[in-house]
Amino acid sequence: MPKPMSTVARTARTTAPVVISRPCAANCNEGEAVRPAGAPPTGSELETRFVQLVRGTLPDPERQVPVMKDGRVFALLDLAWPSRRLFVELDGKWHDDPEARPYDRDRQNEVVTLTGWRPLRYEWADVVHRPRTTLRKIEAAYLA
Repeated sequence: MPKPMSTVARTARTTAPVVISRPCAANCNEGEAVRPAGAPPTGSELETRFVQLVRGTLPDPERQVPVMKDGRVFALLDLAWPSRRLFVELDGKWHDDPEARPYDRDRQNEVVTLTGWRPLRYEWADVVHRPRTTLRKIEAAYLA
């Protein structure tokens, strides 16, 4: 398991690409998803599509980044750029449940308190149906 970025020094990672064994979904920008050697896979198709959206414009974000609290993993961030103190949470269908909203809000607030990082939150429509607008917003946050 990768070490948390907020409390432990980052481990070195190679940037040599590795082809994922499964092809992307039909509407992906690339024929197959590529991830750095040693990087964990994304947690969902939405996360894969997000990584493909930013690829070539920004450095690949780190995936499934642990945040520690009281010596334990409190949260796994979907994606993050630790050097920019920026993280991304991608909300799939589970997040449509009215009970999920308070959980997501409380979790995000706790992550911000623990890390001091800036959050970005997107859903399927942002990544798939409004990619240019979403990418502009991500770039602006990354460069801020």
